[in-house]
Amino acid sequence: MAHFHPTEDHFHHLAERHTRELNAHDKTRSTLDAIKEKVANVSERTIGTVEIGGATWLGGMIEGRLGNPAIGPIPANLLAGLAMIGVAHLPFVGGAGTHLNNVGTGFVASYLGSAGYAFGKRWKDTGKFVGGGGHPWRDPYGSAQIQGGYTNQEMGDIVAKMAAAAAAVPHP
Repeated sequence: MAHFHPTEDHFHHLAERHTRELNAHDKTRSTLDAIKEKVANVSERTIGTVEIGGATWLGGMIEGRLGNPAIGPIPANLLAGLAMIGVAHLPFVGGAGTHLNNVGTGFVASYLGSAGYAFGKRWKDTGKFVGGGGHPWRDPYGSAQIQGGYTNQEMGDIVAKMAAAAAAVPHP
């Protein structure tokens, strides 16, 4: 029986082979890590879109159902959104901060959408960008309706349709 006597070349060959196997393993791991990161990013954006869109719709629904509720002079959806965004930045909130921020952004968006609609509607109906009557920031739909204005029920229906249309638009 012959005895095996490894040479320096043999050890060098084994080391090169081992290095190639490690590099192949590292490439596979890098590829898998890149795929996992892409899936996580898409998932995170999708969840964010659902949270923002859902809160926007909910804010509009609350406005439509309750007639633009306010806490003092501040519309409830604006106040709720700003409060959630503020809490989202506190250090003890942790990972939930992103979700609170998304929902808060949705509530602020519902307020800004209704205020923007009110400005545009008043501008169209009166021909004046400002000074068309009412308090479009505090009461976007106006307690005192201008000629040709919508009822709170009609505005609620419009807001619901706008929210549904916005939710149907694909986000990159």
